[in-house]
Amino acid sequence: KKITEANPAFVRMFGYSEEELRAMQFRNLIFPPDGEGAGSLPSELRYVTKDGRIIWGRLKVSLLHDSRERGFMIVMVEDITAWKEMQNALRESEERFREIAQRSFDMIYTCYTDRGVTYISPAVMRILGYTPEEMIGVQCCDYVLDESWPAWQEARARIARGESVEGLIVKLRRKDGTVVAVEMNESPIIEGGEVVGTQTVGRDVSDRKHYEDLRLQAFYQIEQNIEQFAILADHIRLPLQVILGMADLIDDGGASERIRGQVARINGIVKQLDEGWVESREIREFLRRNELV
Repeated sequence: KKITEANPAFVRMFGYSEEELRAMQFRNLIFPPDGEGAGSLPSELRYVTKDGRIIWGRLKVSLLHDSRERGFMIVMVEDITAWKEMQNALRESEERFREIAQRSFDMIYTCYTDRGVTYISPAVMRILGYTPEEMIGVQCCDYVLDESWPAWQEARARIARGESVEGLIVKLRRKDGTVVAVEMNESPIIEGGEVVGTQTVGRDVSDRKHYEDLRLQAFYQIEQNIEQFAILADHIRLPLQVILGMADLIDDGGASERIRGQVARINGIVKQLDEGWVESREIREFLRRNELV
């Protein structure tokens, strides 16, 4: 159809004067590869401006008749170029994120309050033993062990307030029934001002947790040893004083001397225990100062 009239906004959008537009057909403005889609209403099409730029427009057409029953169309084209560019940038960003997530060793997933898991990376197979397809639609809380439930609930409360959660360690039940410790960093998904889900990155820290437990056990053993050193030394010293006193009462000088020699030897061992107690205490204080326990 030939253009018979154009308003100032249409003129500014395409860069032609109204006189130039009146000499053109509307289809001349449509980017050629998109021309076949112009019949669907409404249509999002690409158009070519006078200076050769390609813009996006949303087309709406109304068919009217005049008093002599002659038909004509009122065409409205809304410039949606900025919106399209934003959509394309968002799509590219999502594709890059998905590509990174697909190759990540960490388990990355999005979980909505009403829909459960909508996306989870392939790393879930290594960490939990499930395929991504098996996890779609489930709620992650179903895999949390009872001992981790209080920490999990506290994190849910923070997410509900719109806060992020870092370093949350929970124990999850794997597909084969074994347990895995997972460290999670979570961010709330907010839509329309409301928290509707979480985006989470989870990492298997089972080995690290095991070594941390061993470290705590070792420190506990040091504490126990320190107490035992002190108690043992006290228990030995008192009987030695009694034995030494009895040696002084014995008339046999040789026997008395031998007893004193043994007492001195035992005192030497007790001294070594004291030195071990001091060394263990210094090790404990070093560990505490350096936050290793």
